[in-house]
Amino acid sequence: LGDMMLKFSYSFVAAIIFYFINVHIPKENKKLRQYSFVHNKLTMMERSCTAILYQLGVSGQTITRELIVAACLKIDPQKEVFDANEKLIPFHNWYEYLESKATTIKGYTSDLLVLSESLDAELLSKILEIENIIYNFRFKSGVFSNENLSWLDRYFYDLIKLCYQAHACLRKYYLNLGGEKISGTITLREGYDVI
Repeated sequence: LGDMMLKFSYSFVAAIIFYFINVHIPKENKKLRQYSFVHNKLTMMERSCTAILYQLGVSGQTITRELIVAACLKIDPQKEVFDANEKLIPFHNWYEYLESKATTIKGYTSDLLVLSESLDAELLSKILEIENIIYNFRFKSGVFSNENLSWLDRYFYDLIKLCYQAHACLRKYYLNLGGEKISGTITLREGYDVI
């Protein structure tokens, strides 16, 4: 019985070593290689959020829910929106502009969800929450006779908050994988509320 237990112990240790070398290490290396792709998509989502903030007139400030609410109250949704980063012809109204941004962000989340098996659970959760906000926003958006964008303030704030939280998750996860922090590649903007 003792000899059989010893052989079983050796077999068990050999199986763990085999798994670690042939499965676990390659899987973790693959995650590190995918980091650049994920980082780029999250950065593009942040840029889309920053463009929305700029159009709302609140960029360069400490972003709070109250600031976004106040900015949304001042916006006439039927007014043309010009975003030089998006296209040269102005958007006819805010609904068209926001639909364009939602479609863009939805594309980024769809690209990231392809890698869902490789993503950290917390990061995947943030991406799915962003996807949900975009779905709800797109479902509720449309040309209505609203005087302002106050009915969208919660979506703006939650979207911006989640984009920055997702980037923070990526930074934490990447460092946990043993990667080195590359100076300047992942930054949370000063003053943003990352609850």
